[in-house]
Amino acid sequence: MISLENLPLLLAMAFSLVAACAAFAQRNIIHGVLLLPAAWGGLAAFYLWIGAEFIAFAQVLVNVGAISMVALFAVLLTRRGGDPEEPPAARKATVSRAIFGIATVFLATVIIGAAMLAHPFPEFSNPVKNAAAAPPSATKALGTALVTEHSLALLITGTLLSAALLGAIRLAAADKRES
Repeated sequence: MISLENLPLLLAMAFSLVAACAAFAQRNIIHGVLLLPAAWGGLAAFYLWIGAEFIAFAQVLVNVGAISMVALFAVLLTRRGGDPEEPPAARKATVSRAIFGIATVFLATVIIGAAMLAHPFPEFSNPVKNAAAAPPSATKALGTALVTEHSLALLITGTLLSAALLGAIRLAAADKRES
């Protein structure tokens, strides 16, 4: 069932999964936030593999670039200093959450991976040939749709990200005044 044609798909999927697991397994939240763009980069590689270049580059620009920087700024600006030694009850809760999280990720990976490998994906069997056969106006039509009928969604997303960053700055400023 696994062939050399599916190797890029499997590598992109494995890279994204390993990067996401590594990001969420970090004890230091800054290290975790710094690893998230790698997971999003693997998803962009998947988009490139299926011939959706515009979506792949949008993924890199928006998620890998903008959202990861907003998340990093939010973490850096709202981080509170605390006692490095956590109580044993917190460690026990962390371990049980980690076990539950790993089991959930494993189950979701098995289900989604089995569904992806069971489906033949005839339209993606040769992405280079299919990308050449795609109409040249597909990217232009997508761009036009984003700035016309979906412009409200883009504006709301931009406003939400701006509000999150401003809120993080406000929280950090209030925290410094208390110190």
